[in-house]
Amino acid sequence: MPNFYGAHGHDPELPVMSATFIAAGPQIREETTIPRMRNIDVAPTIMQILGVTPHQVDGEVLHAILR
Repeated sequence: MPNFYGAHGHDPELPVMSATFIAAGPQIREETTIPRMRNIDVAPTIMQILGVTPHQVDGEVLHAILR
């Protein structure tokens, strides 16, 4: 894997390279598991919770974890 775009030499497509993501709060569904997410999905999800309109934000809202 070439070391560019912040990859630091790892292949993000390999499941063993995935990290754990835990979210909690009044607008987060309890005991919900999503198969996979990307780091760039965190910001738009938080913006959705806060009611902020995103402008040119990479990633997608993780609707599956929201109430």
